[in-house]
Amino acid sequence: MSTESDKIKDRRYYFNFLVGGISLYSFTQMCKYQIQAYKQKKAIIQAEKAKTYTPEQLLMKIKERTNNLMDISKLRGFSYSNSNKTEISGRVFLNGVIKCDKPIYSNNSYGNNLEFVNKGLIYSIKYDEDKYSLDPIDNTKKEYKLSHFPINATFQKVKGFTIQEQNGSIDCYVPVTDELDMTRALQLIGQRDKLITATLGQRFLGFIILIVKIIVDLFCGTASPLSRSIRGIRLGITEKEIGIKVDSITSVYGQIFFNMETGKFRFELPDALVNDKNQYIFNMKQNLLDSRFFRNFFGVIFLGTMVYFSRRAYIYWKNNFQNVKQKQEE
Repeated sequence: MSTESDKIKDRRYYFNFLVGGISLYSFTQMCKYQIQAYKQKKAIIQAEKAKTYTPEQLLMKIKERTNNLMDISKLRGFSYSNSNKTEISGRVFLNGVIKCDKPIYSNNSYGNNLEFVNKGLIYSIKYDEDKYSLDPIDNTKKEYKLSHFPINATFQKVKGFTIQEQNGSIDCYVPVTDELDMTRALQLIGQRDKLITATLGQRFLGFIILIVKIIVDLFCGTASPLSRSIRGIRLGITEKEIGIKVDSITSVYGQIFFNMETGKFRFELPDALVNDKNQYIFNMKQNLLDSRFFRNFFGVIFLGTMVYFSRRAYIYWKNNFQNVKQKQEE
């Protein structure tokens, strides 16, 4: 039969095994967020150094700084991108108007505003949302994230488009790759409510929920998670479409290429479509802060488990040393 001492040893063994698993997991997560933070910091530095141009402004600067394309030594931020020295590249924010020969057209109409039906899109996201009686009316521009869209969302995008001057002929081709982040340039295209008729019992329940929400708002505040979770009774669904319109003004950030023989600009793997450089950098810095927070969080857990194991190792060594010493004395 196992003694009480053996049971204590077994429990301690399983506890040590559990702490070891936590220690290993926290170490891998700490390293993961450290690497992520390093990459984000590097990306922020690159974005801060990148200048903002229109296609015409960039072409004029290249010609001016390179002695009409003869020498690029004075063109800061650019370097040759091929062995023939016929192409140069550098990171920029390129401002301009979106143009597309084969845009996406919406099949829906929202309300009396039919303008967008004839307006092409380079990116379209359609989805349905449940509508509740106490949902707030929010007219501010939202920041969209792909992970926040419901499962029923449908995505459409073109293969590529061009960025042009508002009143010029110089343009730059932009491929729409899977790596291109377009969420910061999304805007609401239209929405339409499909409501159901509430019964008398549902209306009474909605009134009771409204009273509860007012009380919660008084004690917890309207911005509290509990207040936001109280949405009232379901009224139906809202069909929404968001996207990026042709002829809208935007800025493409990434590595731009200029062919000095053809005089053409192009992006190969652009990073993002943004409305504002400063806001884009601010969002990147917020993501960096999040990565550092989780790195430090898992780092503290790892440090705590290592302190525990160091103490256990010291006790184990001390007990063994005493046992060996006692045997030698005997």
